[in-house]
Amino acid sequence: MKFWFDTLRSRLLLTFITYVLYMLLYFLTDEVMRDFYLEKHPVWDYAVDILTTLVCVFFFVQLSICYSKVIYRRFMSLAHPYRSLIVFFVR
Repeated sequence: MKFWFDTLRSRLLLTFITYVLYMLLYFLTDEVMRDFYLEKHPVWDYAVDILTTLVCVFFFVQLSICYSKVIYRRFMSLAHPYRSLIVFFVR
C-alpha cells in the first residue's frame, strides 16, 4: 500500500512543518534559545544551528514514517488485526 507521504516532496513538507512547530515551541519555552536568536551572532552560528536542527527533524520524520509502515504491515498481515493490536498494547 502506498501512503501519501511516500514522495520526497511530501516528506520534506512534513519536515518543514515539524521544524516550524519545533522552533515555535522552543522559542516560546526556552529563554536561552530566545537570547541566542535575538542577540547579534555571526550568520554562520545561525546557519549551523538551523541546518543541524533540520537534519535531525528530517531523520525523525523518516524514522516515524518507517515505524508506522512496519506497524501497519505487522497488524494488517494478521487474520484479526484489531485483536492483535489490543494484545500488543496490553502487554
